[in-house]
Amino acid sequence: MGVSPEGCFRWWATMSLSLAELELVVADLRGRLVGQRVRRAYELGPVSVALDLGRAGYLILSVEPGLSRLQLSPKIRKPGRCPSFCGLVRKYLNGAVVTEVSLPRLDRVVRLDFHRGLHLVIELLGHSGQIFLVDADNRILGVHGAARRLAVGEGYVAPELARRDPGTVRFSGEDINEQVRLFYEAKEEARRLEARQRDLGRVVRRAVKKLKRLIERCDEDIEQSGDPDVLRRYGDLLLAGIGGIPPKAAWAYVPDWFAEGNRIRIPLDPALSAAQNANRYYKRAGRASRTRQFATERKATAQEHKKALEVGLSRIEGCQRLDRLEDVARELGVDSSVERREKRPGARPERSPFRRFVSRTGLSILVGKTAQDNHELTFRVARGNDLWLHVSAGAGPHVVVRSRPDGSVDQSSLQDAASLALFFATKNRLASGEVLYTRCKHVRAVKGQVGKVIPGQTKTFFVRLEESSLTRLLSEKG
Repeated sequence: MGVSPEGCFRWWATMSLSLAELELVVADLRGRLVGQRVRRAYELGPVSVALDLGRAGYLILSVEPGLSRLQLSPKIRKPGRCPSFCGLVRKYLNGAVVTEVSLPRLDRVVRLDFHRGLHLVIELLGHSGQIFLVDADNRILGVHGAARRLAVGEGYVAPELARRDPGTVRFSGEDINEQVRLFYEAKEEARRLEARQRDLGRVVRRAVKKLKRLIERCDEDIEQSGDPDVLRRYGDLLLAGIGGIPPKAAWAYVPDWFAEGNRIRIPLDPALSAAQNANRYYKRAGRASRTRQFATERKATAQEHKKALEVGLSRIEGCQRLDRLEDVARELGVDSSVERREKRPGARPERSPFRRFVSRTGLSILVGKTAQDNHELTFRVARGNDLWLHVSAGAGPHVVVRSRPDGSVDQSSLQDAASLALFFATKNRLASGEVLYTRCKHVRAVKGQVGKVIPGQTKTFFVRLEESSLTRLLSEKG
């Protein structure tokens, strides 16, 4: 029967080869590999190796849990490094001819024999599998795999298996290896999809959480600013009753002409006159009105962005293909450089090439650290429609503002990014100066000078750092 990639994805995504299927695979590989010469070995990972067998293709030997296999592939992604086990295989097997592929004990241990009396033993045992390089005297020359059942220098002893159930057979026909290739490609695709969904989901949930906090802060600002109508009303009433207010009074009792003449008590600053207190209330009313307008607009933008991310999160979780998942990530403006990295105990956290900040409206602002980091940020991390900023004169970091899916960046985020560009260029909280900006797609690198660029279609505006705004930005790192 034929096997399609779609069928693999739906039906075989969590299944492994049975012993009966492994016998079919070994028989198929025996006819393909015997007489082939090893040209080179490549270490594909901590539990996988590939042998270049010329026209026969690349023989992948993997003991990765859930993906343990022997499989011929027409091509592989060749790594740029050669760890110790790969070096041993190259030393002993380069130029060696395959003489046999077998299941010596009819269990899940496969052996490849070479004409020099050397053997590769692959234990397809799930979580405890290993690959051994064994010499003619059955002495272990090298071990590859997470488990360490046997060490180099010991004699090889096959593991005792409690269960020898042959299991079912899902492959038939002539090209067993092609069916196995489709089988494992589907499993690898499903695993990559799951890992990418998990990474993107974590990034989106973190962004939604930040937006929730932003919305809460906007509500607090609106509540604490006071009612501008009430404050303005207090100023009017103080001016209307200014003749009856004694000097240095802490309270004023004046008729409330807005409520049928009932008397109202208004708190005063004893150090100020009645007219000065009225003027103070007018100023407070103006500030409250501006604060409310700004906080309301900021809240509406954050709510809109939060809703879009929540919809995007459901789309991420429902994606069935990796390419469509990346399309969703680009539409949401999620950083496409997010990669899944294995965490090792005691490992030092990887250095980030840029600082992350969040604008008033929730957009990400990235600030480079060194010349190399500036180059990485501008030409590898930033997207074409993101905004790029730099101080007009002198050295300074490259600053990138992540644009929304429609390519827009609001004026508030632009102002925040310009403040960061000026601050990190001068390290002066009271600095002022000109900052230029353009789209990242209009920035060109200067050949041979890392960090040097030629921006096109630039615009310039004057920036004066504000202590309160800068403190907020530096305290709200992304």
